[in-house]
Amino acid sequence: MKNPIGRILWTAVILWLCLNGLVLAQDSSNVRKIGAYDTPGFSFGIAVSGIYAYVADGSSGLYIINISNPPSPVLTGYYDTPGTAYDAVVSGSYAYVADGNSGLRVVNVSVPASPALAGYYDTPGVARGLTISGSYAYVADGGSGLRIINISDPANPVLTGFYDTPGYAYAVAVSGNYAYVADDVTGLLIINISNPASPVLAGSYDTPMYASDVALSGNYAYVADDASGLIIINVSNPASPSYAGSYNTACYALGVAVSGSFAYVADEDSGLVVL
Repeated sequence: MKNPIGRILWTAVILWLCLNGLVLAQDSSNVRKIGAYDTPGFSFGIAVSGIYAYVADGSSGLYIINISNPPSPVLTGYYDTPGTAYDAVVSGSYAYVADGNSGLRVVNVSVPASPALAGYYDTPGVARGLTISGSYAYVADGGSGLRIINISDPANPVLTGFYDTPGYAYAVAVSGNYAYVADDVTGLLIINISNPASPVLAGSYDTPMYASDVALSGNYAYVADDASGLIIINVSNPASPSYAGSYNTACYALGVAVSGSFAYVADEDSGLVVL
């Protein structure tokens, strides 16, 4: 088991390095700011669909921003969720929000200027992340693990099954019959969801630090692992995931996305790291 005192020490040392400029940033010569919109809360997550960006804006809920003119994004509408909006996914006419203590919120965004609550399911934990696959929402529910919710009727989402992970479920990604959960102290968990009513553990990989996000590409899972940076895990055999590579980012790897040959890491005080 990882030592919480060690986590505090890592936090102190790396934060000191970041704040004192002793860690060099990535080359940003080809990256430039085009535009911005300052939401009123803390932006934890974002989804883009068409000309709109859907921002999970913490205690301010869901913000819908028109990005058709990237240099000048403008607010179109918002929905003030009752909890803390940590993540958002858009599918069809609905935005699905991981809303902290208020669980899963389903917001009708067919009229972006007037988003309205369609339905909700109050999960038992703290909904931190989610993904949509088919008729199901897979919710990373903090201390309550993975919750699988049937959203075939958005007005009446219902629990189908759950797997109570041993750590704290921050994020989830789905591919085929497997859900990949970033489970904090226990690393990456791979859960067989071929029967959504009865998910079972298929395999796991204990990352060095604290898994906070996961992205999938091909046979690999890319895990944002706090002070250990980016950990790349071969998941071609879900029952026996194995180490494939890593990159120790300057600060704390808290989020990751993969597109083509590049991994994009949200590295706390170091900002965006492109690998």
